[in-house]
Amino acid sequence: MERVSTPPKTIWVRTNETYHRHVETSDETNVLTVDDFGMKYCSNRDLQHLLQALKDRYTITVDTDGTQYCRMTLECHYDKGYVDVSMPGYVKAALHQLQHRAPSKPVHAPHQWKVIQYGRNQQQPNEDETSPKLGPDGKKHIQRITGKF
Repeated sequence: MERVSTPPKTIWVRTNETYHRHVETSDETNVLTVDDFGMKYCSNRDLQHLLQALKDRYTITVDTDGTQYCRMTLECHYDKGYVDVSMPGYVKAALHQLQHRAPSKPVHAPHQWKVIQYGRNQQQPNEDETSPKLGPDGKKHIQRITGKF
């Protein structure tokens, strides 16, 4: 991790690739990603120390409510012990980017299925796949779709 703080007592210990702990002055811990920074702090002094060190070097925005992280919306329910994580608008934007047109009628499964015949001793397997194999462009398209979701 690059040292961004000027006070000589600031020492950072890398505990893994993205999680860091300040060892001398506080109990603050940090989670770093490419464009976002999440911090747990125990005192306002710790928060101000880190914010000043970052502001001295970078242009930053601060969300003290902790509702946004890596384009995810976080809704903390501390009393119930869980966090709702969502990405409002992501699916709509992804479908637009992938140029997906909405079907004219609802589709609830990705393919036709064989109806289960209850009471029969043995179910017949589906027929062998007869679709042509995907070419390089089709493969790339499927990779883009699965990478999005």
